[in-house]
Amino acid sequence: MKGKGLKSKDKTGRYYQFGALAVAILMISGMAIGTLVITENGTYDTDMDNQYVNNLESDYVIWKDGSNYYAKNGTNGVINKDTNFTKIIQDCINELNESGDGGLINIKKGVYSVTFPIYVKRNIHIKGAGYSWPSSNDKGITILRLANSANCTVIYLQGTIGVDNFHLEDFLIDGNQGNQDGGGYGIYADSYFKDGLIEHVNIEDCPQDGMYFDGTSWGLVIDTCIIEHNGGDGLHVDSWAKVFGCKINSNTGYGVYVDGGGCIFTNNEIGDNGKNGIFIGGGSIFTGNNLYGNDNSGSYFGQMFTSVGGSTIVGNRIDCNGDSRYGLHFWSTSQNNTVGDNIITEGTHGRILDQGKMNIINNVGKNAGNPNSEGVFYSTGVGELGDIVFDTINDKYYSHNGTAWMILN
Repeated sequence: MKGKGLKSKDKTGRYYQFGALAVAILMISGMAIGTLVITENGTYDTDMDNQYVNNLESDYVIWKDGSNYYAKNGTNGVINKDTNFTKIIQDCINELNESGDGGLINIKKGVYSVTFPIYVKRNIHIKGAGYSWPSSNDKGITILRLANSANCTVIYLQGTIGVDNFHLEDFLIDGNQGNQDGGGYGIYADSYFKDGLIEHVNIEDCPQDGMYFDGTSWGLVIDTCIIEHNGGDGLHVDSWAKVFGCKINSNTGYGVYVDGGGCIFTNNEIGDNGKNGIFIGGGSIFTGNNLYGNDNSGSYFGQMFTSVGGSTIVGNRIDCNGDSRYGLHFWSTSQNNTVGDNIITEGTHGRILDQGKMNIINNVGKNAGNPNSEGVFYSTGVGELGDIVFDTINDKYYSHNGTAWMILN
């Protein structure tokens, strides 16, 4: 618009140039009555709210007005309208994907009804207006809410159509579990992909897992997300995922289920989940995490459970908090794990149950004592040659010689 102004057509078809003052008056009038909106390409539309239209950085901007959903093309200014949100966002994704470059879809604040899965594709970036908890606080955030009886996944990452280099951020997924007749994940990936980022996403109340990645996910980063109150596991990953600063609480199944290996979990809060806080099915790295209140039935033997080897478990805080819950539980098939500098608070059972072949060094526990006691290290007599524990409180190393614990210093 610079140097030209806007044009207004009179009844005879002649055009008159408006100056900057006239444009300003029109814009103020539009905001006052809520009907006149001047867009960046020099047209105005009497049906739109101006706060949703003017976004020059997005390839598409999506917003809601009553029962209608709108998508504005950030390049040519064309605005599409539909009564089905899922259809309108999928059309945006498909068009950006077909162009080959992908792009950014900005979804403004509001509650958006999802009636069938949203298939995210390669190089697609979906950004909302916020992800705060709880979802009943609709003001100022973007909520993708599964429609009643939709019985489906909200966001689907389908490997066969290509989902590499996707980016999801700043919105809440509400699985609306109480109004579903079947299953549904918050985010589901069905196979291999690489280079995905999920940040500032809140997933709650899904009938199944909050996030489920069924295949190798090279370069997947999950950062500062909230995954709570889902009917299955909070987070189920296969391999090579990196998870930082997430809150994974109060899910019916496992807090985190690692199915493959090569994952990194750092500075996460994992609490009050029905099964283990973390189930390790593949060698991975766990540092700086806070686990508490998991395995509330006592049937899954611990805050953290592993059946394999090759993991590094260092610098975590693990609260055993009660009956039948070990801090760390290593199954007989687990071996060659590196464990150290964890703070493990006392429970009625041992802080660590080792039934495999491991190295355990410098685990700190409240009221810590001899590794033979249930206070620090509980072995059912299956201890193996080479097992080592350092009791910080008493400043002593203990080693297992195959039949009994011996003091090394």
